[in-house]
Amino acid sequence: RAPLFLGPEQGAPQGKSFGFAVMMTINAILGAGILSLPYAILKGGLLLGIPFLLLVTGLAYITASWIVEAQSRAQALAQLTVQAFQLSDAEFRPEETVDVFVAPALQLLLRATESQPAGREMPSPIDPASDGDRYLSPRRSRPGDRSRSSSPGSRSEILAETKISLDSQRRSGQSSTFHLPPLPSDFQVTDEKRIFEINELCRMFLGTKGQRAYEVSLFLYVYSTLWLYSSIVANTLVTIIPFPHLTHFLECDCYAAVFPDNCQLAYRLSLAHLCLLFLPMCFVEISALARVQVVLNVLGYTCIATMVLSVAAGICLVPAPGTHGSAAPPYINHPPAVDLKGFGILFATTIFTQMGHWGVPSVTQALADKTKINTVLATAFSITFTLYTILGVLCVLYFGDTTLPTVTLNWRHFSLSQGGDRPVWMQALSTAVVAVPVFTISCAIPMFIHTLANNILASVSKETWKALLCQTEDDEALTSEEVWPPYRLKVAARLFTLVPPFVLAMVERDASAIVSLCGLFGFVLMFFVPALLQWYSISTFQRLWPHIRGVAHTPFDGWTSHRAVVVVLLSCSFVGFLFNAITVIEKVFKIDVH
Repeated sequence: RAPLFLGPEQGAPQGKSFGFAVMMTINAILGAGILSLPYAILKGGLLLGIPFLLLVTGLAYITASWIVEAQSRAQALAQLTVQAFQLSDAEFRPEETVDVFVAPALQLLLRATESQPAGREMPSPIDPASDGDRYLSPRRSRPGDRSRSSSPGSRSEILAETKISLDSQRRSGQSSTFHLPPLPSDFQVTDEKRIFEINELCRMFLGTKGQRAYEVSLFLYVYSTLWLYSSIVANTLVTIIPFPHLTHFLECDCYAAVFPDNCQLAYRLSLAHLCLLFLPMCFVEISALARVQVVLNVLGYTCIATMVLSVAAGICLVPAPGTHGSAAPPYINHPPAVDLKGFGILFATTIFTQMGHWGVPSVTQALADKTKINTVLATAFSITFTLYTILGVLCVLYFGDTTLPTVTLNWRHFSLSQGGDRPVWMQALSTAVVAVPVFTISCAIPMFIHTLANNILASVSKETWKALLCQTEDDEALTSEEVWPPYRLKVAARLFTLVPPFVLAMVERDASAIVSLCGLFGFVLMFFVPALLQWYSISTFQRLWPHIRGVAHTPFDGWTSHRAVVVVLLSCSFVGFLFNAITVIEKVFKIDVH
């Protein structure tokens, strides 16, 4: 059998290094959650918050590895689909076909007969009466017919043909494309050009309805995340940037019991200015913003390091303003060890902070040695857990009960000296830390806008878009295959993505409430979707080749790959989802369900 994907023996792998892939994964995970986690740990208690964060981190790695396993199984089905087309394209010579294409699989089937239950007959991999037709795709004619379509080449064509073959097998119980089982080498993920996105995996294993459900969940998650981002940045700007004749520097406390009308107006003006600031990004491609993204990323990581170092120095030198902790160094407070009343906020925030599963296919595609993708994921989740733990514990111990939902705002009056005016360098440092969300979130918002807009465009067929645009003959050149979608449609989708979150932020500005909503949709993407992909991808292989033990095993399998683990996690996830939904109702909609 001719390999569909180039393996190591065909040449050195092309792609990014292990370290670069780890950084890509960390960037996909890190976000505004790191600014809300100290407050969530405070509300839940240190002895509950850190172990629960560790538990969520471990579960996040397991579900992310399930996406990799589903990707591997999809690669094997794609391999069989393309080879069925390759065989039908070739001149049919039975004696050569058996040697080149069938012999390895025949050996695999013969080895599997040892585990065949008594009284059951193994299906023959070659049916002489079929004259080779069983190897052809159900949609293909015999090899001698040159009117058939050519072999699928693009990822979308392979996905479509694989889905048609799966549907045919599901309806009739037989499949010419998937008669022979895949070889172990078929499960290798080595061709970066044919890495399936998660919505494509859902289409293959969960069907069209499963794909739509995933896309809706992703749409709501990204929208709520943009809502959170716009709220955090506006809260930050209204604190550090005075509006002439309206507010003064550090006058507005966004989390005070009373938020004055002038500060409320300044907050809404900040949202309007932010929307106008990001508006030009709707008219350019994301690649044009690459350098800006790098600069903002560097500034963001520098400010996070400054937060850790400054709060560690504060513990040794001076107590935090407004706290009643130790009277002598180290100046630490004594937050509650466990507080079940705050578990709802802790639950939603930890889910949100470790949500980066949508980036797994992109990281897999970029990684040169794709056999190390699970190690990349484990390393990235370990680093984010360590960073979250260090920052969360230090902030809770130092700021105590004064820890704010956006922790950077605790640096408004931060100083490393007691009494007197703060030196200029100290004011500059505290202002830079307060401005962390402006740097970190500003580099994330354009990526989210373009990603969500692309998903909106891809979720509707081209014919539907043309009808909605009332396309005329003059527009035909703009909507050809080479330039689809047209520029005006891209801009419209990006504007539709950009504006509503800023409108929602004018209605609700409490970051902890919005994080609860993000955690609800993130729950679906982090637990339900990977678990269902794992279950149904295994079920698909067992349905196609019921007599072969371990036919669904991949090179990425581990002890968590068993379907019993999937059942346990799905059951717990359902209970957690209901609990998180109750938290959202109480925090966002202000309804007491108790």
